[in-house]
Amino acid sequence: MFSSIALGGGGVRGGLHIGALAAIEQIQGNLRFPDGIYGCSIGSIVATAIAFELKSTQIREMFNTYIDLKHSIPDMRLKNITEFPIKKGLFSMDPLEETIVKAFRSQNIDLVGKKINDAPQKLHIIASNMTTQRVNILQGNIPILDALKCSCCLPLVFIPQVLHQQVYLDGGLMADSLDKVVPKTCFVIHISEMASNMKPENIDEISLSSYVYQIYRTTRERPKGDNVLWLQDKTIGVLHDLTPENKQHLYDQGYLQTTAFLTERLAKEIK
Repeated sequence: MFSSIALGGGGVRGGLHIGALAAIEQIQGNLRFPDGIYGCSIGSIVATAIAFELKSTQIREMFNTYIDLKHSIPDMRLKNITEFPIKKGLFSMDPLEETIVKAFRSQNIDLVGKKINDAPQKLHIIASNMTTQRVNILQGNIPILDALKCSCCLPLVFIPQVLHQQVYLDGGLMADSLDKVVPKTCFVIHISEMASNMKPENIDEISLSSYVYQIYRTTRERPKGDNVLWLQDKTIGVLHDLTPENKQHLYDQGYLQTTAFLTERLAKEIK
């Protein structure tokens, strides 16, 4: 059905992607995309799993076991705040890297020392190059773990990443619509913005992570197109501390919305 796929960001709501992949796998019969797999932010981790030929059930197992804030972001300390003006981010990405390594090793894949072109399927990781002020599609002999950290480096939350003497932040910062970056025939899956809006009466109650993400969202536009699926969820934040029920909810929503999209698409193609 699709020869290539692109997965956008959404923080811990990446569980929507996994439900979407289950629906694609059921209809298409596999998760093979000969023309390439593109990933941005949390979508880059899922894209890497697909590129290493994991099934949707295996990716879901990784998500349920390892994707959690406590595994990726340490507790806030005074040091994080005092060093913020210098480091331009609150947290190191080392814990996230360790979590990614553990998650893939649980499926007998060791990413340590691996390059992007070591993936069995064509893999492309999208990141925002703040040195050149351009979207970069990382590929070839770039270390996978370095590329994933560049793509997932949420501004202000994580310390900016340096790769080949250039500074990188989250891919979604510049690649607000992946359909403008990837080939036109690529099936693009984005994740919806958060529901809460800043109002005088609720600004005191908005968490710091939600506040940062709301600012981040103002730079992005909503992509449109026949090959673009916009997964909706307005109940879980980008840095939400997920419960098992939350993870099940994200999976179910991703599966149901993608099934509906693909069913409608097939009906149009038949006509």
